[in-house]
Amino acid sequence: MYLDDTRDYQIKKFLDYNGDSTFGEISRELERKKLGYANTKGLSKKLNTLVQHNKLKKIPQKPYPVYRVIKNPELSFSIAGDEFGFIPLSNPVNWSLGDDKISPKDSYERNLTKIIVNRFGFYVLASLVESLDYWFFKAKGRKPELIKLWLSRALDLSKYQDEIFTGFLNHLTKDSIFEDTLQENEKIVKKKINELKKSMKELYPNSYRKMIHNYENLWIQDSKLPDKLSEVSGYQKFIK
Repeated sequence: MYLDDTRDYQIKKFLDYNGDSTFGEISRELERKKLGYANTKGLSKKLNTLVQHNKLKKIPQKPYPVYRVIKNPELSFSIAGDEFGFIPLSNPVNWSLGDDKISPKDSYERNLTKIIVNRFGFYVLASLVESLDYWFFKAKGRKPELIKLWLSRALDLSKYQDEIFTGFLNHLTKDSIFEDTLQENEKIVKKKINELKKSMKELYPNSYRKMIHNYENLWIQDSKLPDKLSEVSGYQKFIK
Protein backbone atom coordinates (compact mmCIF):
# COMPACT_ATOMS: atom_id res chain seq x y z
CA MET A 1 0.00 0.00 0.00
CA TYR A 2 2.81 2.41 0.84
CA LEU A 3 4.49 1.80 -2.55
CA ASP A 4 1.20 2.33 -4.35
CA ASP A 5 0.57 5.64 -2.57
CA THR A 6 4.14 6.74 -3.30
CA ARG A 7 3.66 6.06 -7.00
CA ASP A 8 0.42 8.05 -7.00
CA TYR A 9 2.12 10.99 -5.39
CA GLN A 10 5.22 10.95 -7.59
CA ILE A 11 3.11 10.79 -10.76
CA LYS A 12 1.05 13.79 -9.66
CA LYS A 13 4.11 15.69 -8.52
CA PHE A 14 5.89 15.04 -11.82
CA LEU A 15 2.91 16.28 -13.84
CA ASP A 16 2.56 19.33 -11.61
CA TYR A 17 6.21 20.25 -12.24
CA ASN A 18 6.52 19.28 -15.89
CA GLY A 19 3.03 19.89 -17.23
CA ASP A 20 1.25 17.60 -19.66
CA SER A 21 3.33 14.43 -20.18
CA THR A 22 3.11 11.24 -22.18
CA PHE A 23 2.92 7.68 -20.90
CA GLY A 24 6.60 7.20 -21.78
CA GLU A 25 7.72 10.32 -19.93
CA ILE A 26 5.82 9.28 -16.80
CA SER A 27 7.27 5.77 -17.05
CA ARG A 28 10.84 7.10 -17.29
CA GLU A 29 10.29 9.34 -14.26
CA LEU A 30 9.09 6.39 -12.17
CA GLU A 31 12.11 4.36 -13.29
CA ARG A 32 14.38 7.23 -12.28
CA LYS A 33 12.76 7.21 -8.83
CA LYS A 34 13.12 3.40 -8.68
CA LEU A 35 9.32 3.09 -8.65
CA GLY A 36 8.88 1.57 -12.10
CA TYR A 37 6.54 -1.29 -13.01
CA ALA A 38 7.64 -4.69 -14.31
CA ASN A 39 5.66 -4.07 -17.53
CA THR A 40 3.55 -1.39 -19.20
CA LYS A 41 0.29 -2.96 -18.04
CA GLY A 42 0.97 -1.95 -14.45
CA LEU A 43 1.47 1.74 -15.25
CA SER A 44 -1.44 1.71 -17.72
CA LYS A 45 -3.76 0.39 -15.01
CA LYS A 46 -2.44 2.96 -12.52
CA LEU A 47 -3.00 5.91 -14.88
CA ASN A 48 -6.49 4.71 -15.80
CA THR A 49 -7.37 4.45 -12.10
CA LEU A 50 -6.13 7.99 -11.43
CA VAL A 51 -8.19 9.25 -14.38
CA GLN A 52 -11.30 7.44 -13.11
CA HIS A 53 -10.82 8.98 -9.66
CA ASN A 54 -10.52 12.48 -11.17
CA LYS A 55 -6.89 12.86 -10.12
CA LEU A 56 -5.62 13.05 -13.72
CA LYS A 57 -7.08 14.00 -17.07
CA LYS A 58 -6.15 12.12 -20.26
CA ILE A 59 -5.96 14.42 -23.27
CA PRO A 60 -6.00 12.82 -26.76
CA GLN A 61 -3.46 14.30 -29.15
CA LYS A 62 -0.96 13.20 -31.80
CA PRO A 63 1.37 11.40 -31.84
CA TYR A 64 0.62 10.35 -28.24
CA PRO A 65 -2.01 11.30 -25.67
CA VAL A 66 -0.83 13.21 -22.62
CA TYR A 67 -1.84 13.23 -18.97
CA ARG A 68 -2.57 16.35 -16.95
CA VAL A 69 -2.82 16.55 -13.16
CA ILE A 70 -6.03 17.97 -11.70
CA LYS A 71 -4.68 20.32 -9.06
CA ASN A 72 -6.06 20.53 -5.52
CA PRO A 73 -4.95 22.05 -2.19
CA GLU A 74 -3.78 18.68 -0.86
CA LEU A 75 -1.32 18.25 -3.73
CA SER A 76 -0.07 21.83 -3.44
CA PHE A 77 0.64 21.45 0.28
CA SER A 78 2.36 18.10 -0.20
CA ILE A 79 4.68 19.46 -2.88
CA ALA A 80 5.46 22.62 -0.89
CA GLY A 81 6.44 20.51 2.12
CA ASP A 82 8.57 18.31 -0.11
CA GLU A 83 10.51 21.27 -1.42
CA PHE A 84 11.10 22.68 2.05
CA GLY A 85 12.64 19.37 3.13
CA PHE A 86 14.72 19.04 -0.01
CA ILE A 87 16.56 22.34 0.40
CA PRO A 88 18.50 21.57 3.63
CA LEU A 89 18.31 17.78 3.78
CA SER A 90 19.34 16.76 0.27
CA ASN A 91 22.96 17.67 1.04
CA PRO A 92 23.48 17.75 4.81
CA VAL A 93 27.27 17.37 4.46
CA ASN A 94 27.51 20.96 3.24
CA TRP A 95 24.80 22.31 5.52
CA SER A 96 26.72 24.81 7.63
CA LEU A 97 23.92 25.72 10.06
CA GLY A 98 25.16 25.24 13.61
CA ASP A 99 28.86 25.71 12.96
CA ASP A 100 28.81 28.84 15.10
CA LYS A 101 28.33 26.57 18.10
CA ILE A 102 31.72 24.89 17.84
CA SER A 103 34.52 25.71 20.27
CA PRO A 104 38.25 25.14 19.70
CA LYS A 105 38.47 24.12 23.37
CA ASP A 106 36.07 21.19 22.92
CA SER A 107 36.80 17.74 21.53
CA TYR A 108 35.83 16.85 17.97
CA GLU A 109 33.01 14.59 19.21
CA ARG A 110 31.64 17.29 21.51
CA ASN A 111 31.56 19.85 18.69
CA LEU A 112 30.01 17.34 16.29
CA THR A 113 27.25 16.62 18.81
CA LYS A 114 26.42 20.31 19.13
CA ILE A 115 26.42 20.86 15.37
CA ILE A 116 24.13 17.93 14.55
CA VAL A 117 21.69 18.64 17.39
CA ASN A 118 21.53 22.28 16.34
CA ARG A 119 21.08 21.47 12.65
CA PHE A 120 18.28 18.98 12.98
CA GLY A 121 16.67 20.67 15.97
CA PHE A 122 16.53 23.91 14.00
CA TYR A 123 15.17 22.06 10.98
CA VAL A 124 12.27 20.57 12.94
CA LEU A 125 11.51 23.96 14.51
CA ALA A 126 11.66 25.67 11.11
CA SER A 127 9.33 23.02 9.69
CA LEU A 128 6.73 23.66 12.39
CA VAL A 129 6.97 27.43 11.89
CA GLU A 130 6.79 27.29 8.09
CA SER A 131 3.90 24.81 8.06
CA LEU A 132 1.73 27.34 9.90
CA ASP A 133 3.00 30.31 7.93
CA TYR A 134 2.40 28.60 4.59
CA TRP A 135 -1.07 27.48 5.71
CA PHE A 136 -2.14 31.03 6.61
CA PHE A 137 -0.69 32.30 3.33
CA LYS A 138 -2.23 29.66 1.04
CA ALA A 139 -5.33 28.43 2.88
CA LYS A 140 -6.32 31.59 4.77
CA GLY A 141 -7.01 29.61 7.92
CA ARG A 142 -9.16 26.97 6.19
CA LYS A 143 -8.70 23.18 6.28
CA PRO A 144 -6.22 22.90 9.17
CA GLU A 145 -5.57 19.26 8.17
CA LEU A 146 -3.44 20.69 5.35
CA ILE A 147 -0.80 21.59 7.95
CA LYS A 148 -0.24 17.90 8.66
CA LEU A 149 0.02 17.18 4.94
CA TRP A 150 2.77 19.80 4.64
CA LEU A 151 4.62 18.40 7.66
CA SER A 152 4.28 14.79 6.49
CA ARG A 153 6.39 15.72 3.46
CA ALA A 154 8.82 18.15 5.11
CA LEU A 155 9.59 15.77 7.99
CA ASP A 156 9.66 12.58 5.94
CA LEU A 157 13.33 11.87 6.66
CA SER A 158 13.12 8.48 4.96
CA LYS A 159 13.28 10.29 1.61
CA TYR A 160 16.76 11.55 2.46
CA GLN A 161 18.02 8.65 4.56
CA ASP A 162 20.90 7.84 2.21
CA GLU A 163 22.23 11.41 2.16
CA ILE A 164 21.72 11.89 5.89
CA PHE A 165 23.43 8.63 6.82
CA THR A 166 26.34 9.26 4.43
CA GLY A 167 26.83 12.76 5.83
CA PHE A 168 26.71 11.48 9.41
CA LEU A 169 29.20 8.68 8.71
CA ASN A 170 31.54 11.12 6.96
CA HIS A 171 31.54 13.44 9.95
CA LEU A 172 31.74 10.66 12.54
CA THR A 173 34.82 9.05 10.98
CA LYS A 174 36.33 12.20 9.40
CA ASP A 175 35.88 10.72 5.91
CA SER A 176 38.03 7.69 6.76
CA ILE A 177 35.32 4.99 6.69
CA PHE A 178 32.56 4.51 4.14
CA GLU A 179 29.37 2.47 4.10
CA ASP A 180 30.87 -0.40 2.10
CA THR A 181 33.74 -0.76 4.62
CA LEU A 182 31.66 -0.55 7.81
CA GLN A 183 31.83 -4.22 8.69
CA GLU A 184 35.60 -4.51 8.45
CA ASN A 185 35.98 -1.36 10.56
CA GLU A 186 33.46 -2.35 13.23
CA LYS A 187 35.80 -1.79 16.21
CA ILE A 188 36.78 1.69 15.03
CA VAL A 189 33.20 2.75 14.36
CA LYS A 190 31.96 1.41 17.70
CA LYS A 191 34.69 3.39 19.47
CA LYS A 192 33.59 6.53 17.61
CA ILE A 193 29.96 5.86 18.54
CA ASN A 194 30.83 5.48 22.23
CA GLU A 195 32.86 8.70 22.17
CA LEU A 196 29.94 10.52 20.58
CA LYS A 197 27.49 9.09 23.11
CA LYS A 198 29.72 10.31 25.92
CA SER A 199 29.54 13.85 24.53
CA MET A 200 25.77 13.57 24.07
CA LYS A 201 25.37 12.50 27.68
CA GLU A 202 27.57 15.34 28.95
CA LEU A 203 25.90 18.05 26.89
CA TYR A 204 22.29 16.89 27.07
CA PRO A 205 21.98 14.64 30.14
CA ASN A 206 18.18 14.81 30.46
CA SER A 207 17.54 14.20 26.77
CA TYR A 208 20.09 11.39 26.74
CA ARG A 209 18.43 9.66 29.67
CA LYS A 210 14.94 9.97 28.20
CA MET A 211 15.88 8.89 24.68
CA ILE A 212 19.11 6.89 24.38
CA HIS A 213 19.25 5.37 27.88
CA ASN A 214 15.56 4.41 28.00
CA TYR A 215 15.60 3.05 24.46
CA GLU A 216 18.65 0.87 25.00
CA ASN A 217 17.42 -0.44 28.35
CA LEU A 218 14.07 -1.33 26.81
CA TRP A 219 15.56 -3.43 24.04
CA ILE A 220 18.35 -4.97 26.11
CA GLN A 221 16.14 -5.96 29.05
CA ASP A 222 13.47 -7.53 26.87
CA SER A 223 15.29 -9.24 24.01
CA LYS A 224 12.02 -10.74 22.76
CA LEU A 225 10.33 -7.35 22.35
CA PRO A 226 11.19 -6.96 18.63
CA ASP A 227 9.61 -10.35 17.93
CA LYS A 228 6.52 -9.41 19.92
CA LEU A 229 6.10 -6.11 18.10
CA SER A 230 6.67 -7.70 14.69
CA GLU A 231 3.34 -9.50 15.16
CA VAL A 232 1.42 -6.27 15.75
CA SER A 233 -0.63 -5.30 12.69
CA GLY A 234 0.17 -1.62 13.14
CA TYR A 235 3.84 -2.37 12.50
CA GLN A 236 3.28 -4.86 9.71
CA LYS A 237 1.47 -2.41 7.46
CA PHE A 238 4.60 -0.26 7.19
CA ILE A 239 6.80 -3.04 5.85
CA LYS A 240 4.48 -4.43 3.19
